[in-house]
Amino acid sequence: MITGLMIGIAAAFVWSITNIVDKYLVDEYAQDGNIGGVLLLSCFFPITLLVLSLMIAGQSVWYLPTEEIYTLLLTGFLLVLWIYFYLKALSEDDASVVMTLLVLAPFFSLIFGQIILKEFLTSVELLAGGLMVLGALTVVYEPNAKKIKWKVFGYAIAASVITALMLSLFKFVALEGGAWESLFWRSVGMVFIGGLIYLFISSYRDSFHIFMRDHFTRGVGLNVTNESLTLTGDTLFAVAILFAPLALVQTTEAYQPIFVFLMILIINRFGVRVVQENIEKKVLIQKGIGFVLVLVGTIILSFVS
Repeated sequence: MITGLMIGIAAAFVWSITNIVDKYLVDEYAQDGNIGGVLLLSCFFPITLLVLSLMIAGQSVWYLPTEEIYTLLLTGFLLVLWIYFYLKALSEDDASVVMTLLVLAPFFSLIFGQIILKEFLTSVELLAGGLMVLGALTVVYEPNAKKIKWKVFGYAIAASVITALMLSLFKFVALEGGAWESLFWRSVGMVFIGGLIYLFISSYRDSFHIFMRDHFTRGVGLNVTNESLTLTGDTLFAVAILFAPLALVQTTEAYQPIFVFLMILIINRFGVRVVQENIEKKVLIQKGIGFVLVLVGTIILSFVS
């Protein structure tokens, strides 16, 4: 069980590196909040996955039930929408704050489960969700202005809701297709939506052209690195659940914002200003309280769900 927990924590650590890279891409290449270049790069990168999955899965990709294909295409669209809100949130606040908010996804999964699958929430689940929401509000509270940063909160919560919806759709349809077949149709959905964005949103198209013209090597290199790290994290998580209960392994995802914060702190300590992170004493205390509340809520939720 300890082995599974440690591997799960390793997966959260790897995923946190991708969050820092994403924050760097947004800070460096999304001037004036225009995330078009980074978003379209994320939409078009699955072309490589599409080709690879087709080579591996072969003709079997065409034999999935129509309902499953439509669901996977919808999932591709939702994933693009998730990337949009995720990048917008990163453009508004620290990466550790955004990742704390994204940890709320399991709670929203329960809410969708109640709506779609008629699974009723228990009082303990509501308590856990309340702690997680309170922790999220804590990290986005701005003491000087005495208000909550509703913009970043809204973006990140939208991303969490979309994640929960994707999980609920998969559970509702009960997909039985293979991993590569599923990856193929999800990639088709992402590339299709990316094409529509490219054609009809001129500001994003122009941003993408500038990004590819001026930062092609670095941008594509970072994107490939991120996708590889994401796959590594996914693999570690899959291995972790072979050694420990899924509920226990899922709690390790709550460590992700903590890892993000600590890594940025260490990197900046050595004078390498990769990304910005507010490290004022009062902000550190505030984030610490928020991290703990979300972590406790996640642990309770994972063991009672």
